[in-house]
Order: sequence, then C-alpha cells, then structure tokens
Amino acid sequence: MALSNPPQDVKSPAFFSWIYQAWKAILGNSTSVIANTAAIATLQTQTDSKHLGVATLSSGNATVATTAATASSAIVLTPLVGVSSVPHIASRTAGTGFTISTGNAGDAGSIQWLLIVGT
Repeated sequence: MALSNPPQDVKSPAFFSWIYQAWKAILGNSTSVIANTAAIATLQTQTDSKHLGVATLSSGNATVATTAATASSAIVLTPLVGVSSVPHIASRTAGTGFTISTGNAGDAGSIQWLLIVGT
C-alpha cells in the first residue's frame, strides 16, 4: 500500500487520517512507501520489537531500547491506559533508543510506540 505525501498541517484531520492509514499498513504487515518531495521514506512494517512496542511509564518516563532508532526517525506515540498527560520524545540516541516523557510524575501507564525509519 503506497501512502501519499503527508499533509503539512499536523493539526489537520487529514494528517490524522494519514497517520491512521500508516498504522493500518503496519498492523496489516504490508509494505508501504511514503512519497516525499525531499526523499522517499520506507515504513518499517515489521511488527518486531525494534519498530513497534509498548512502553510502561514509571514516574512519567520510559526508556525504549531499540537499535533501529536513528537521528531522523519519526516516532509515533499512542497513550493506552493510565496516562493523563501528553507523551513526547524527551531524548534519543541513534542506534540505542529513545526516552518517552509526559512531564507528570503521576503517570504510570502504557504508551504504544511506532518507529518509522527514513532513508
């Protein structure tokens, strides 16, 4: 399944629809390509622990170890349960992983993450 260029307005309904289509492609184990004017990025559609997983927060933070992380990886976060604040990527180290934070020490829930590696 080929995806179109992502909408530029990340707050638009079209952007969220685009993200939904990317999730469907990944969860369906299909091969997807995002056409971009600057480059072509291939979605890593494996449902392996290097590209997709669930992190458990402790005091609002979680560290994800994955060798697939790069400096330009897109990381999509989806709060599952027990998360009252908006999660974000607090830090990342290419080839090692990344840290998720909500900034709320009371958050101890789960966050699903998806790593999209660009070329």
